[in-house]
Amino acid sequence: MLKEVEAVEKELRGSTFYTAVTNDEKRAVYAAMATAFRGTGHWYYCRDGHLFTVGECGMPMQTSVCPQCGAPVGGRNHEAVEGVRVARDFDERLGRLGI
Repeated sequence: MLKEVEAVEKELRGSTFYTAVTNDEKRAVYAAMATAFRGTGHWYYCRDGHLFTVGECGMPMQTSVCPQCGAPVGGRNHEAVEGVRVARDFDERLGRLGI
């Protein structure tokens, strides 16, 4: 039964493969992205609270789906899709960590 549920979840996600990420892995990714952005880009939450980022100017110009829950992410013409919110708290945490 578990394999059937996993197969359905995979199908619902449009066959996007997702594996849980450890906190250490997240920290490494965030640090690398913060360094690469060097003051550009912004962090956002999807409607279900999963973190994602938009590079360049940091304002959404295209839509996609959250690989964790399938919710719409991004936006068009610098306007986020409904339910997406800026992750100001996350930026503040990165700032306190010196990232």
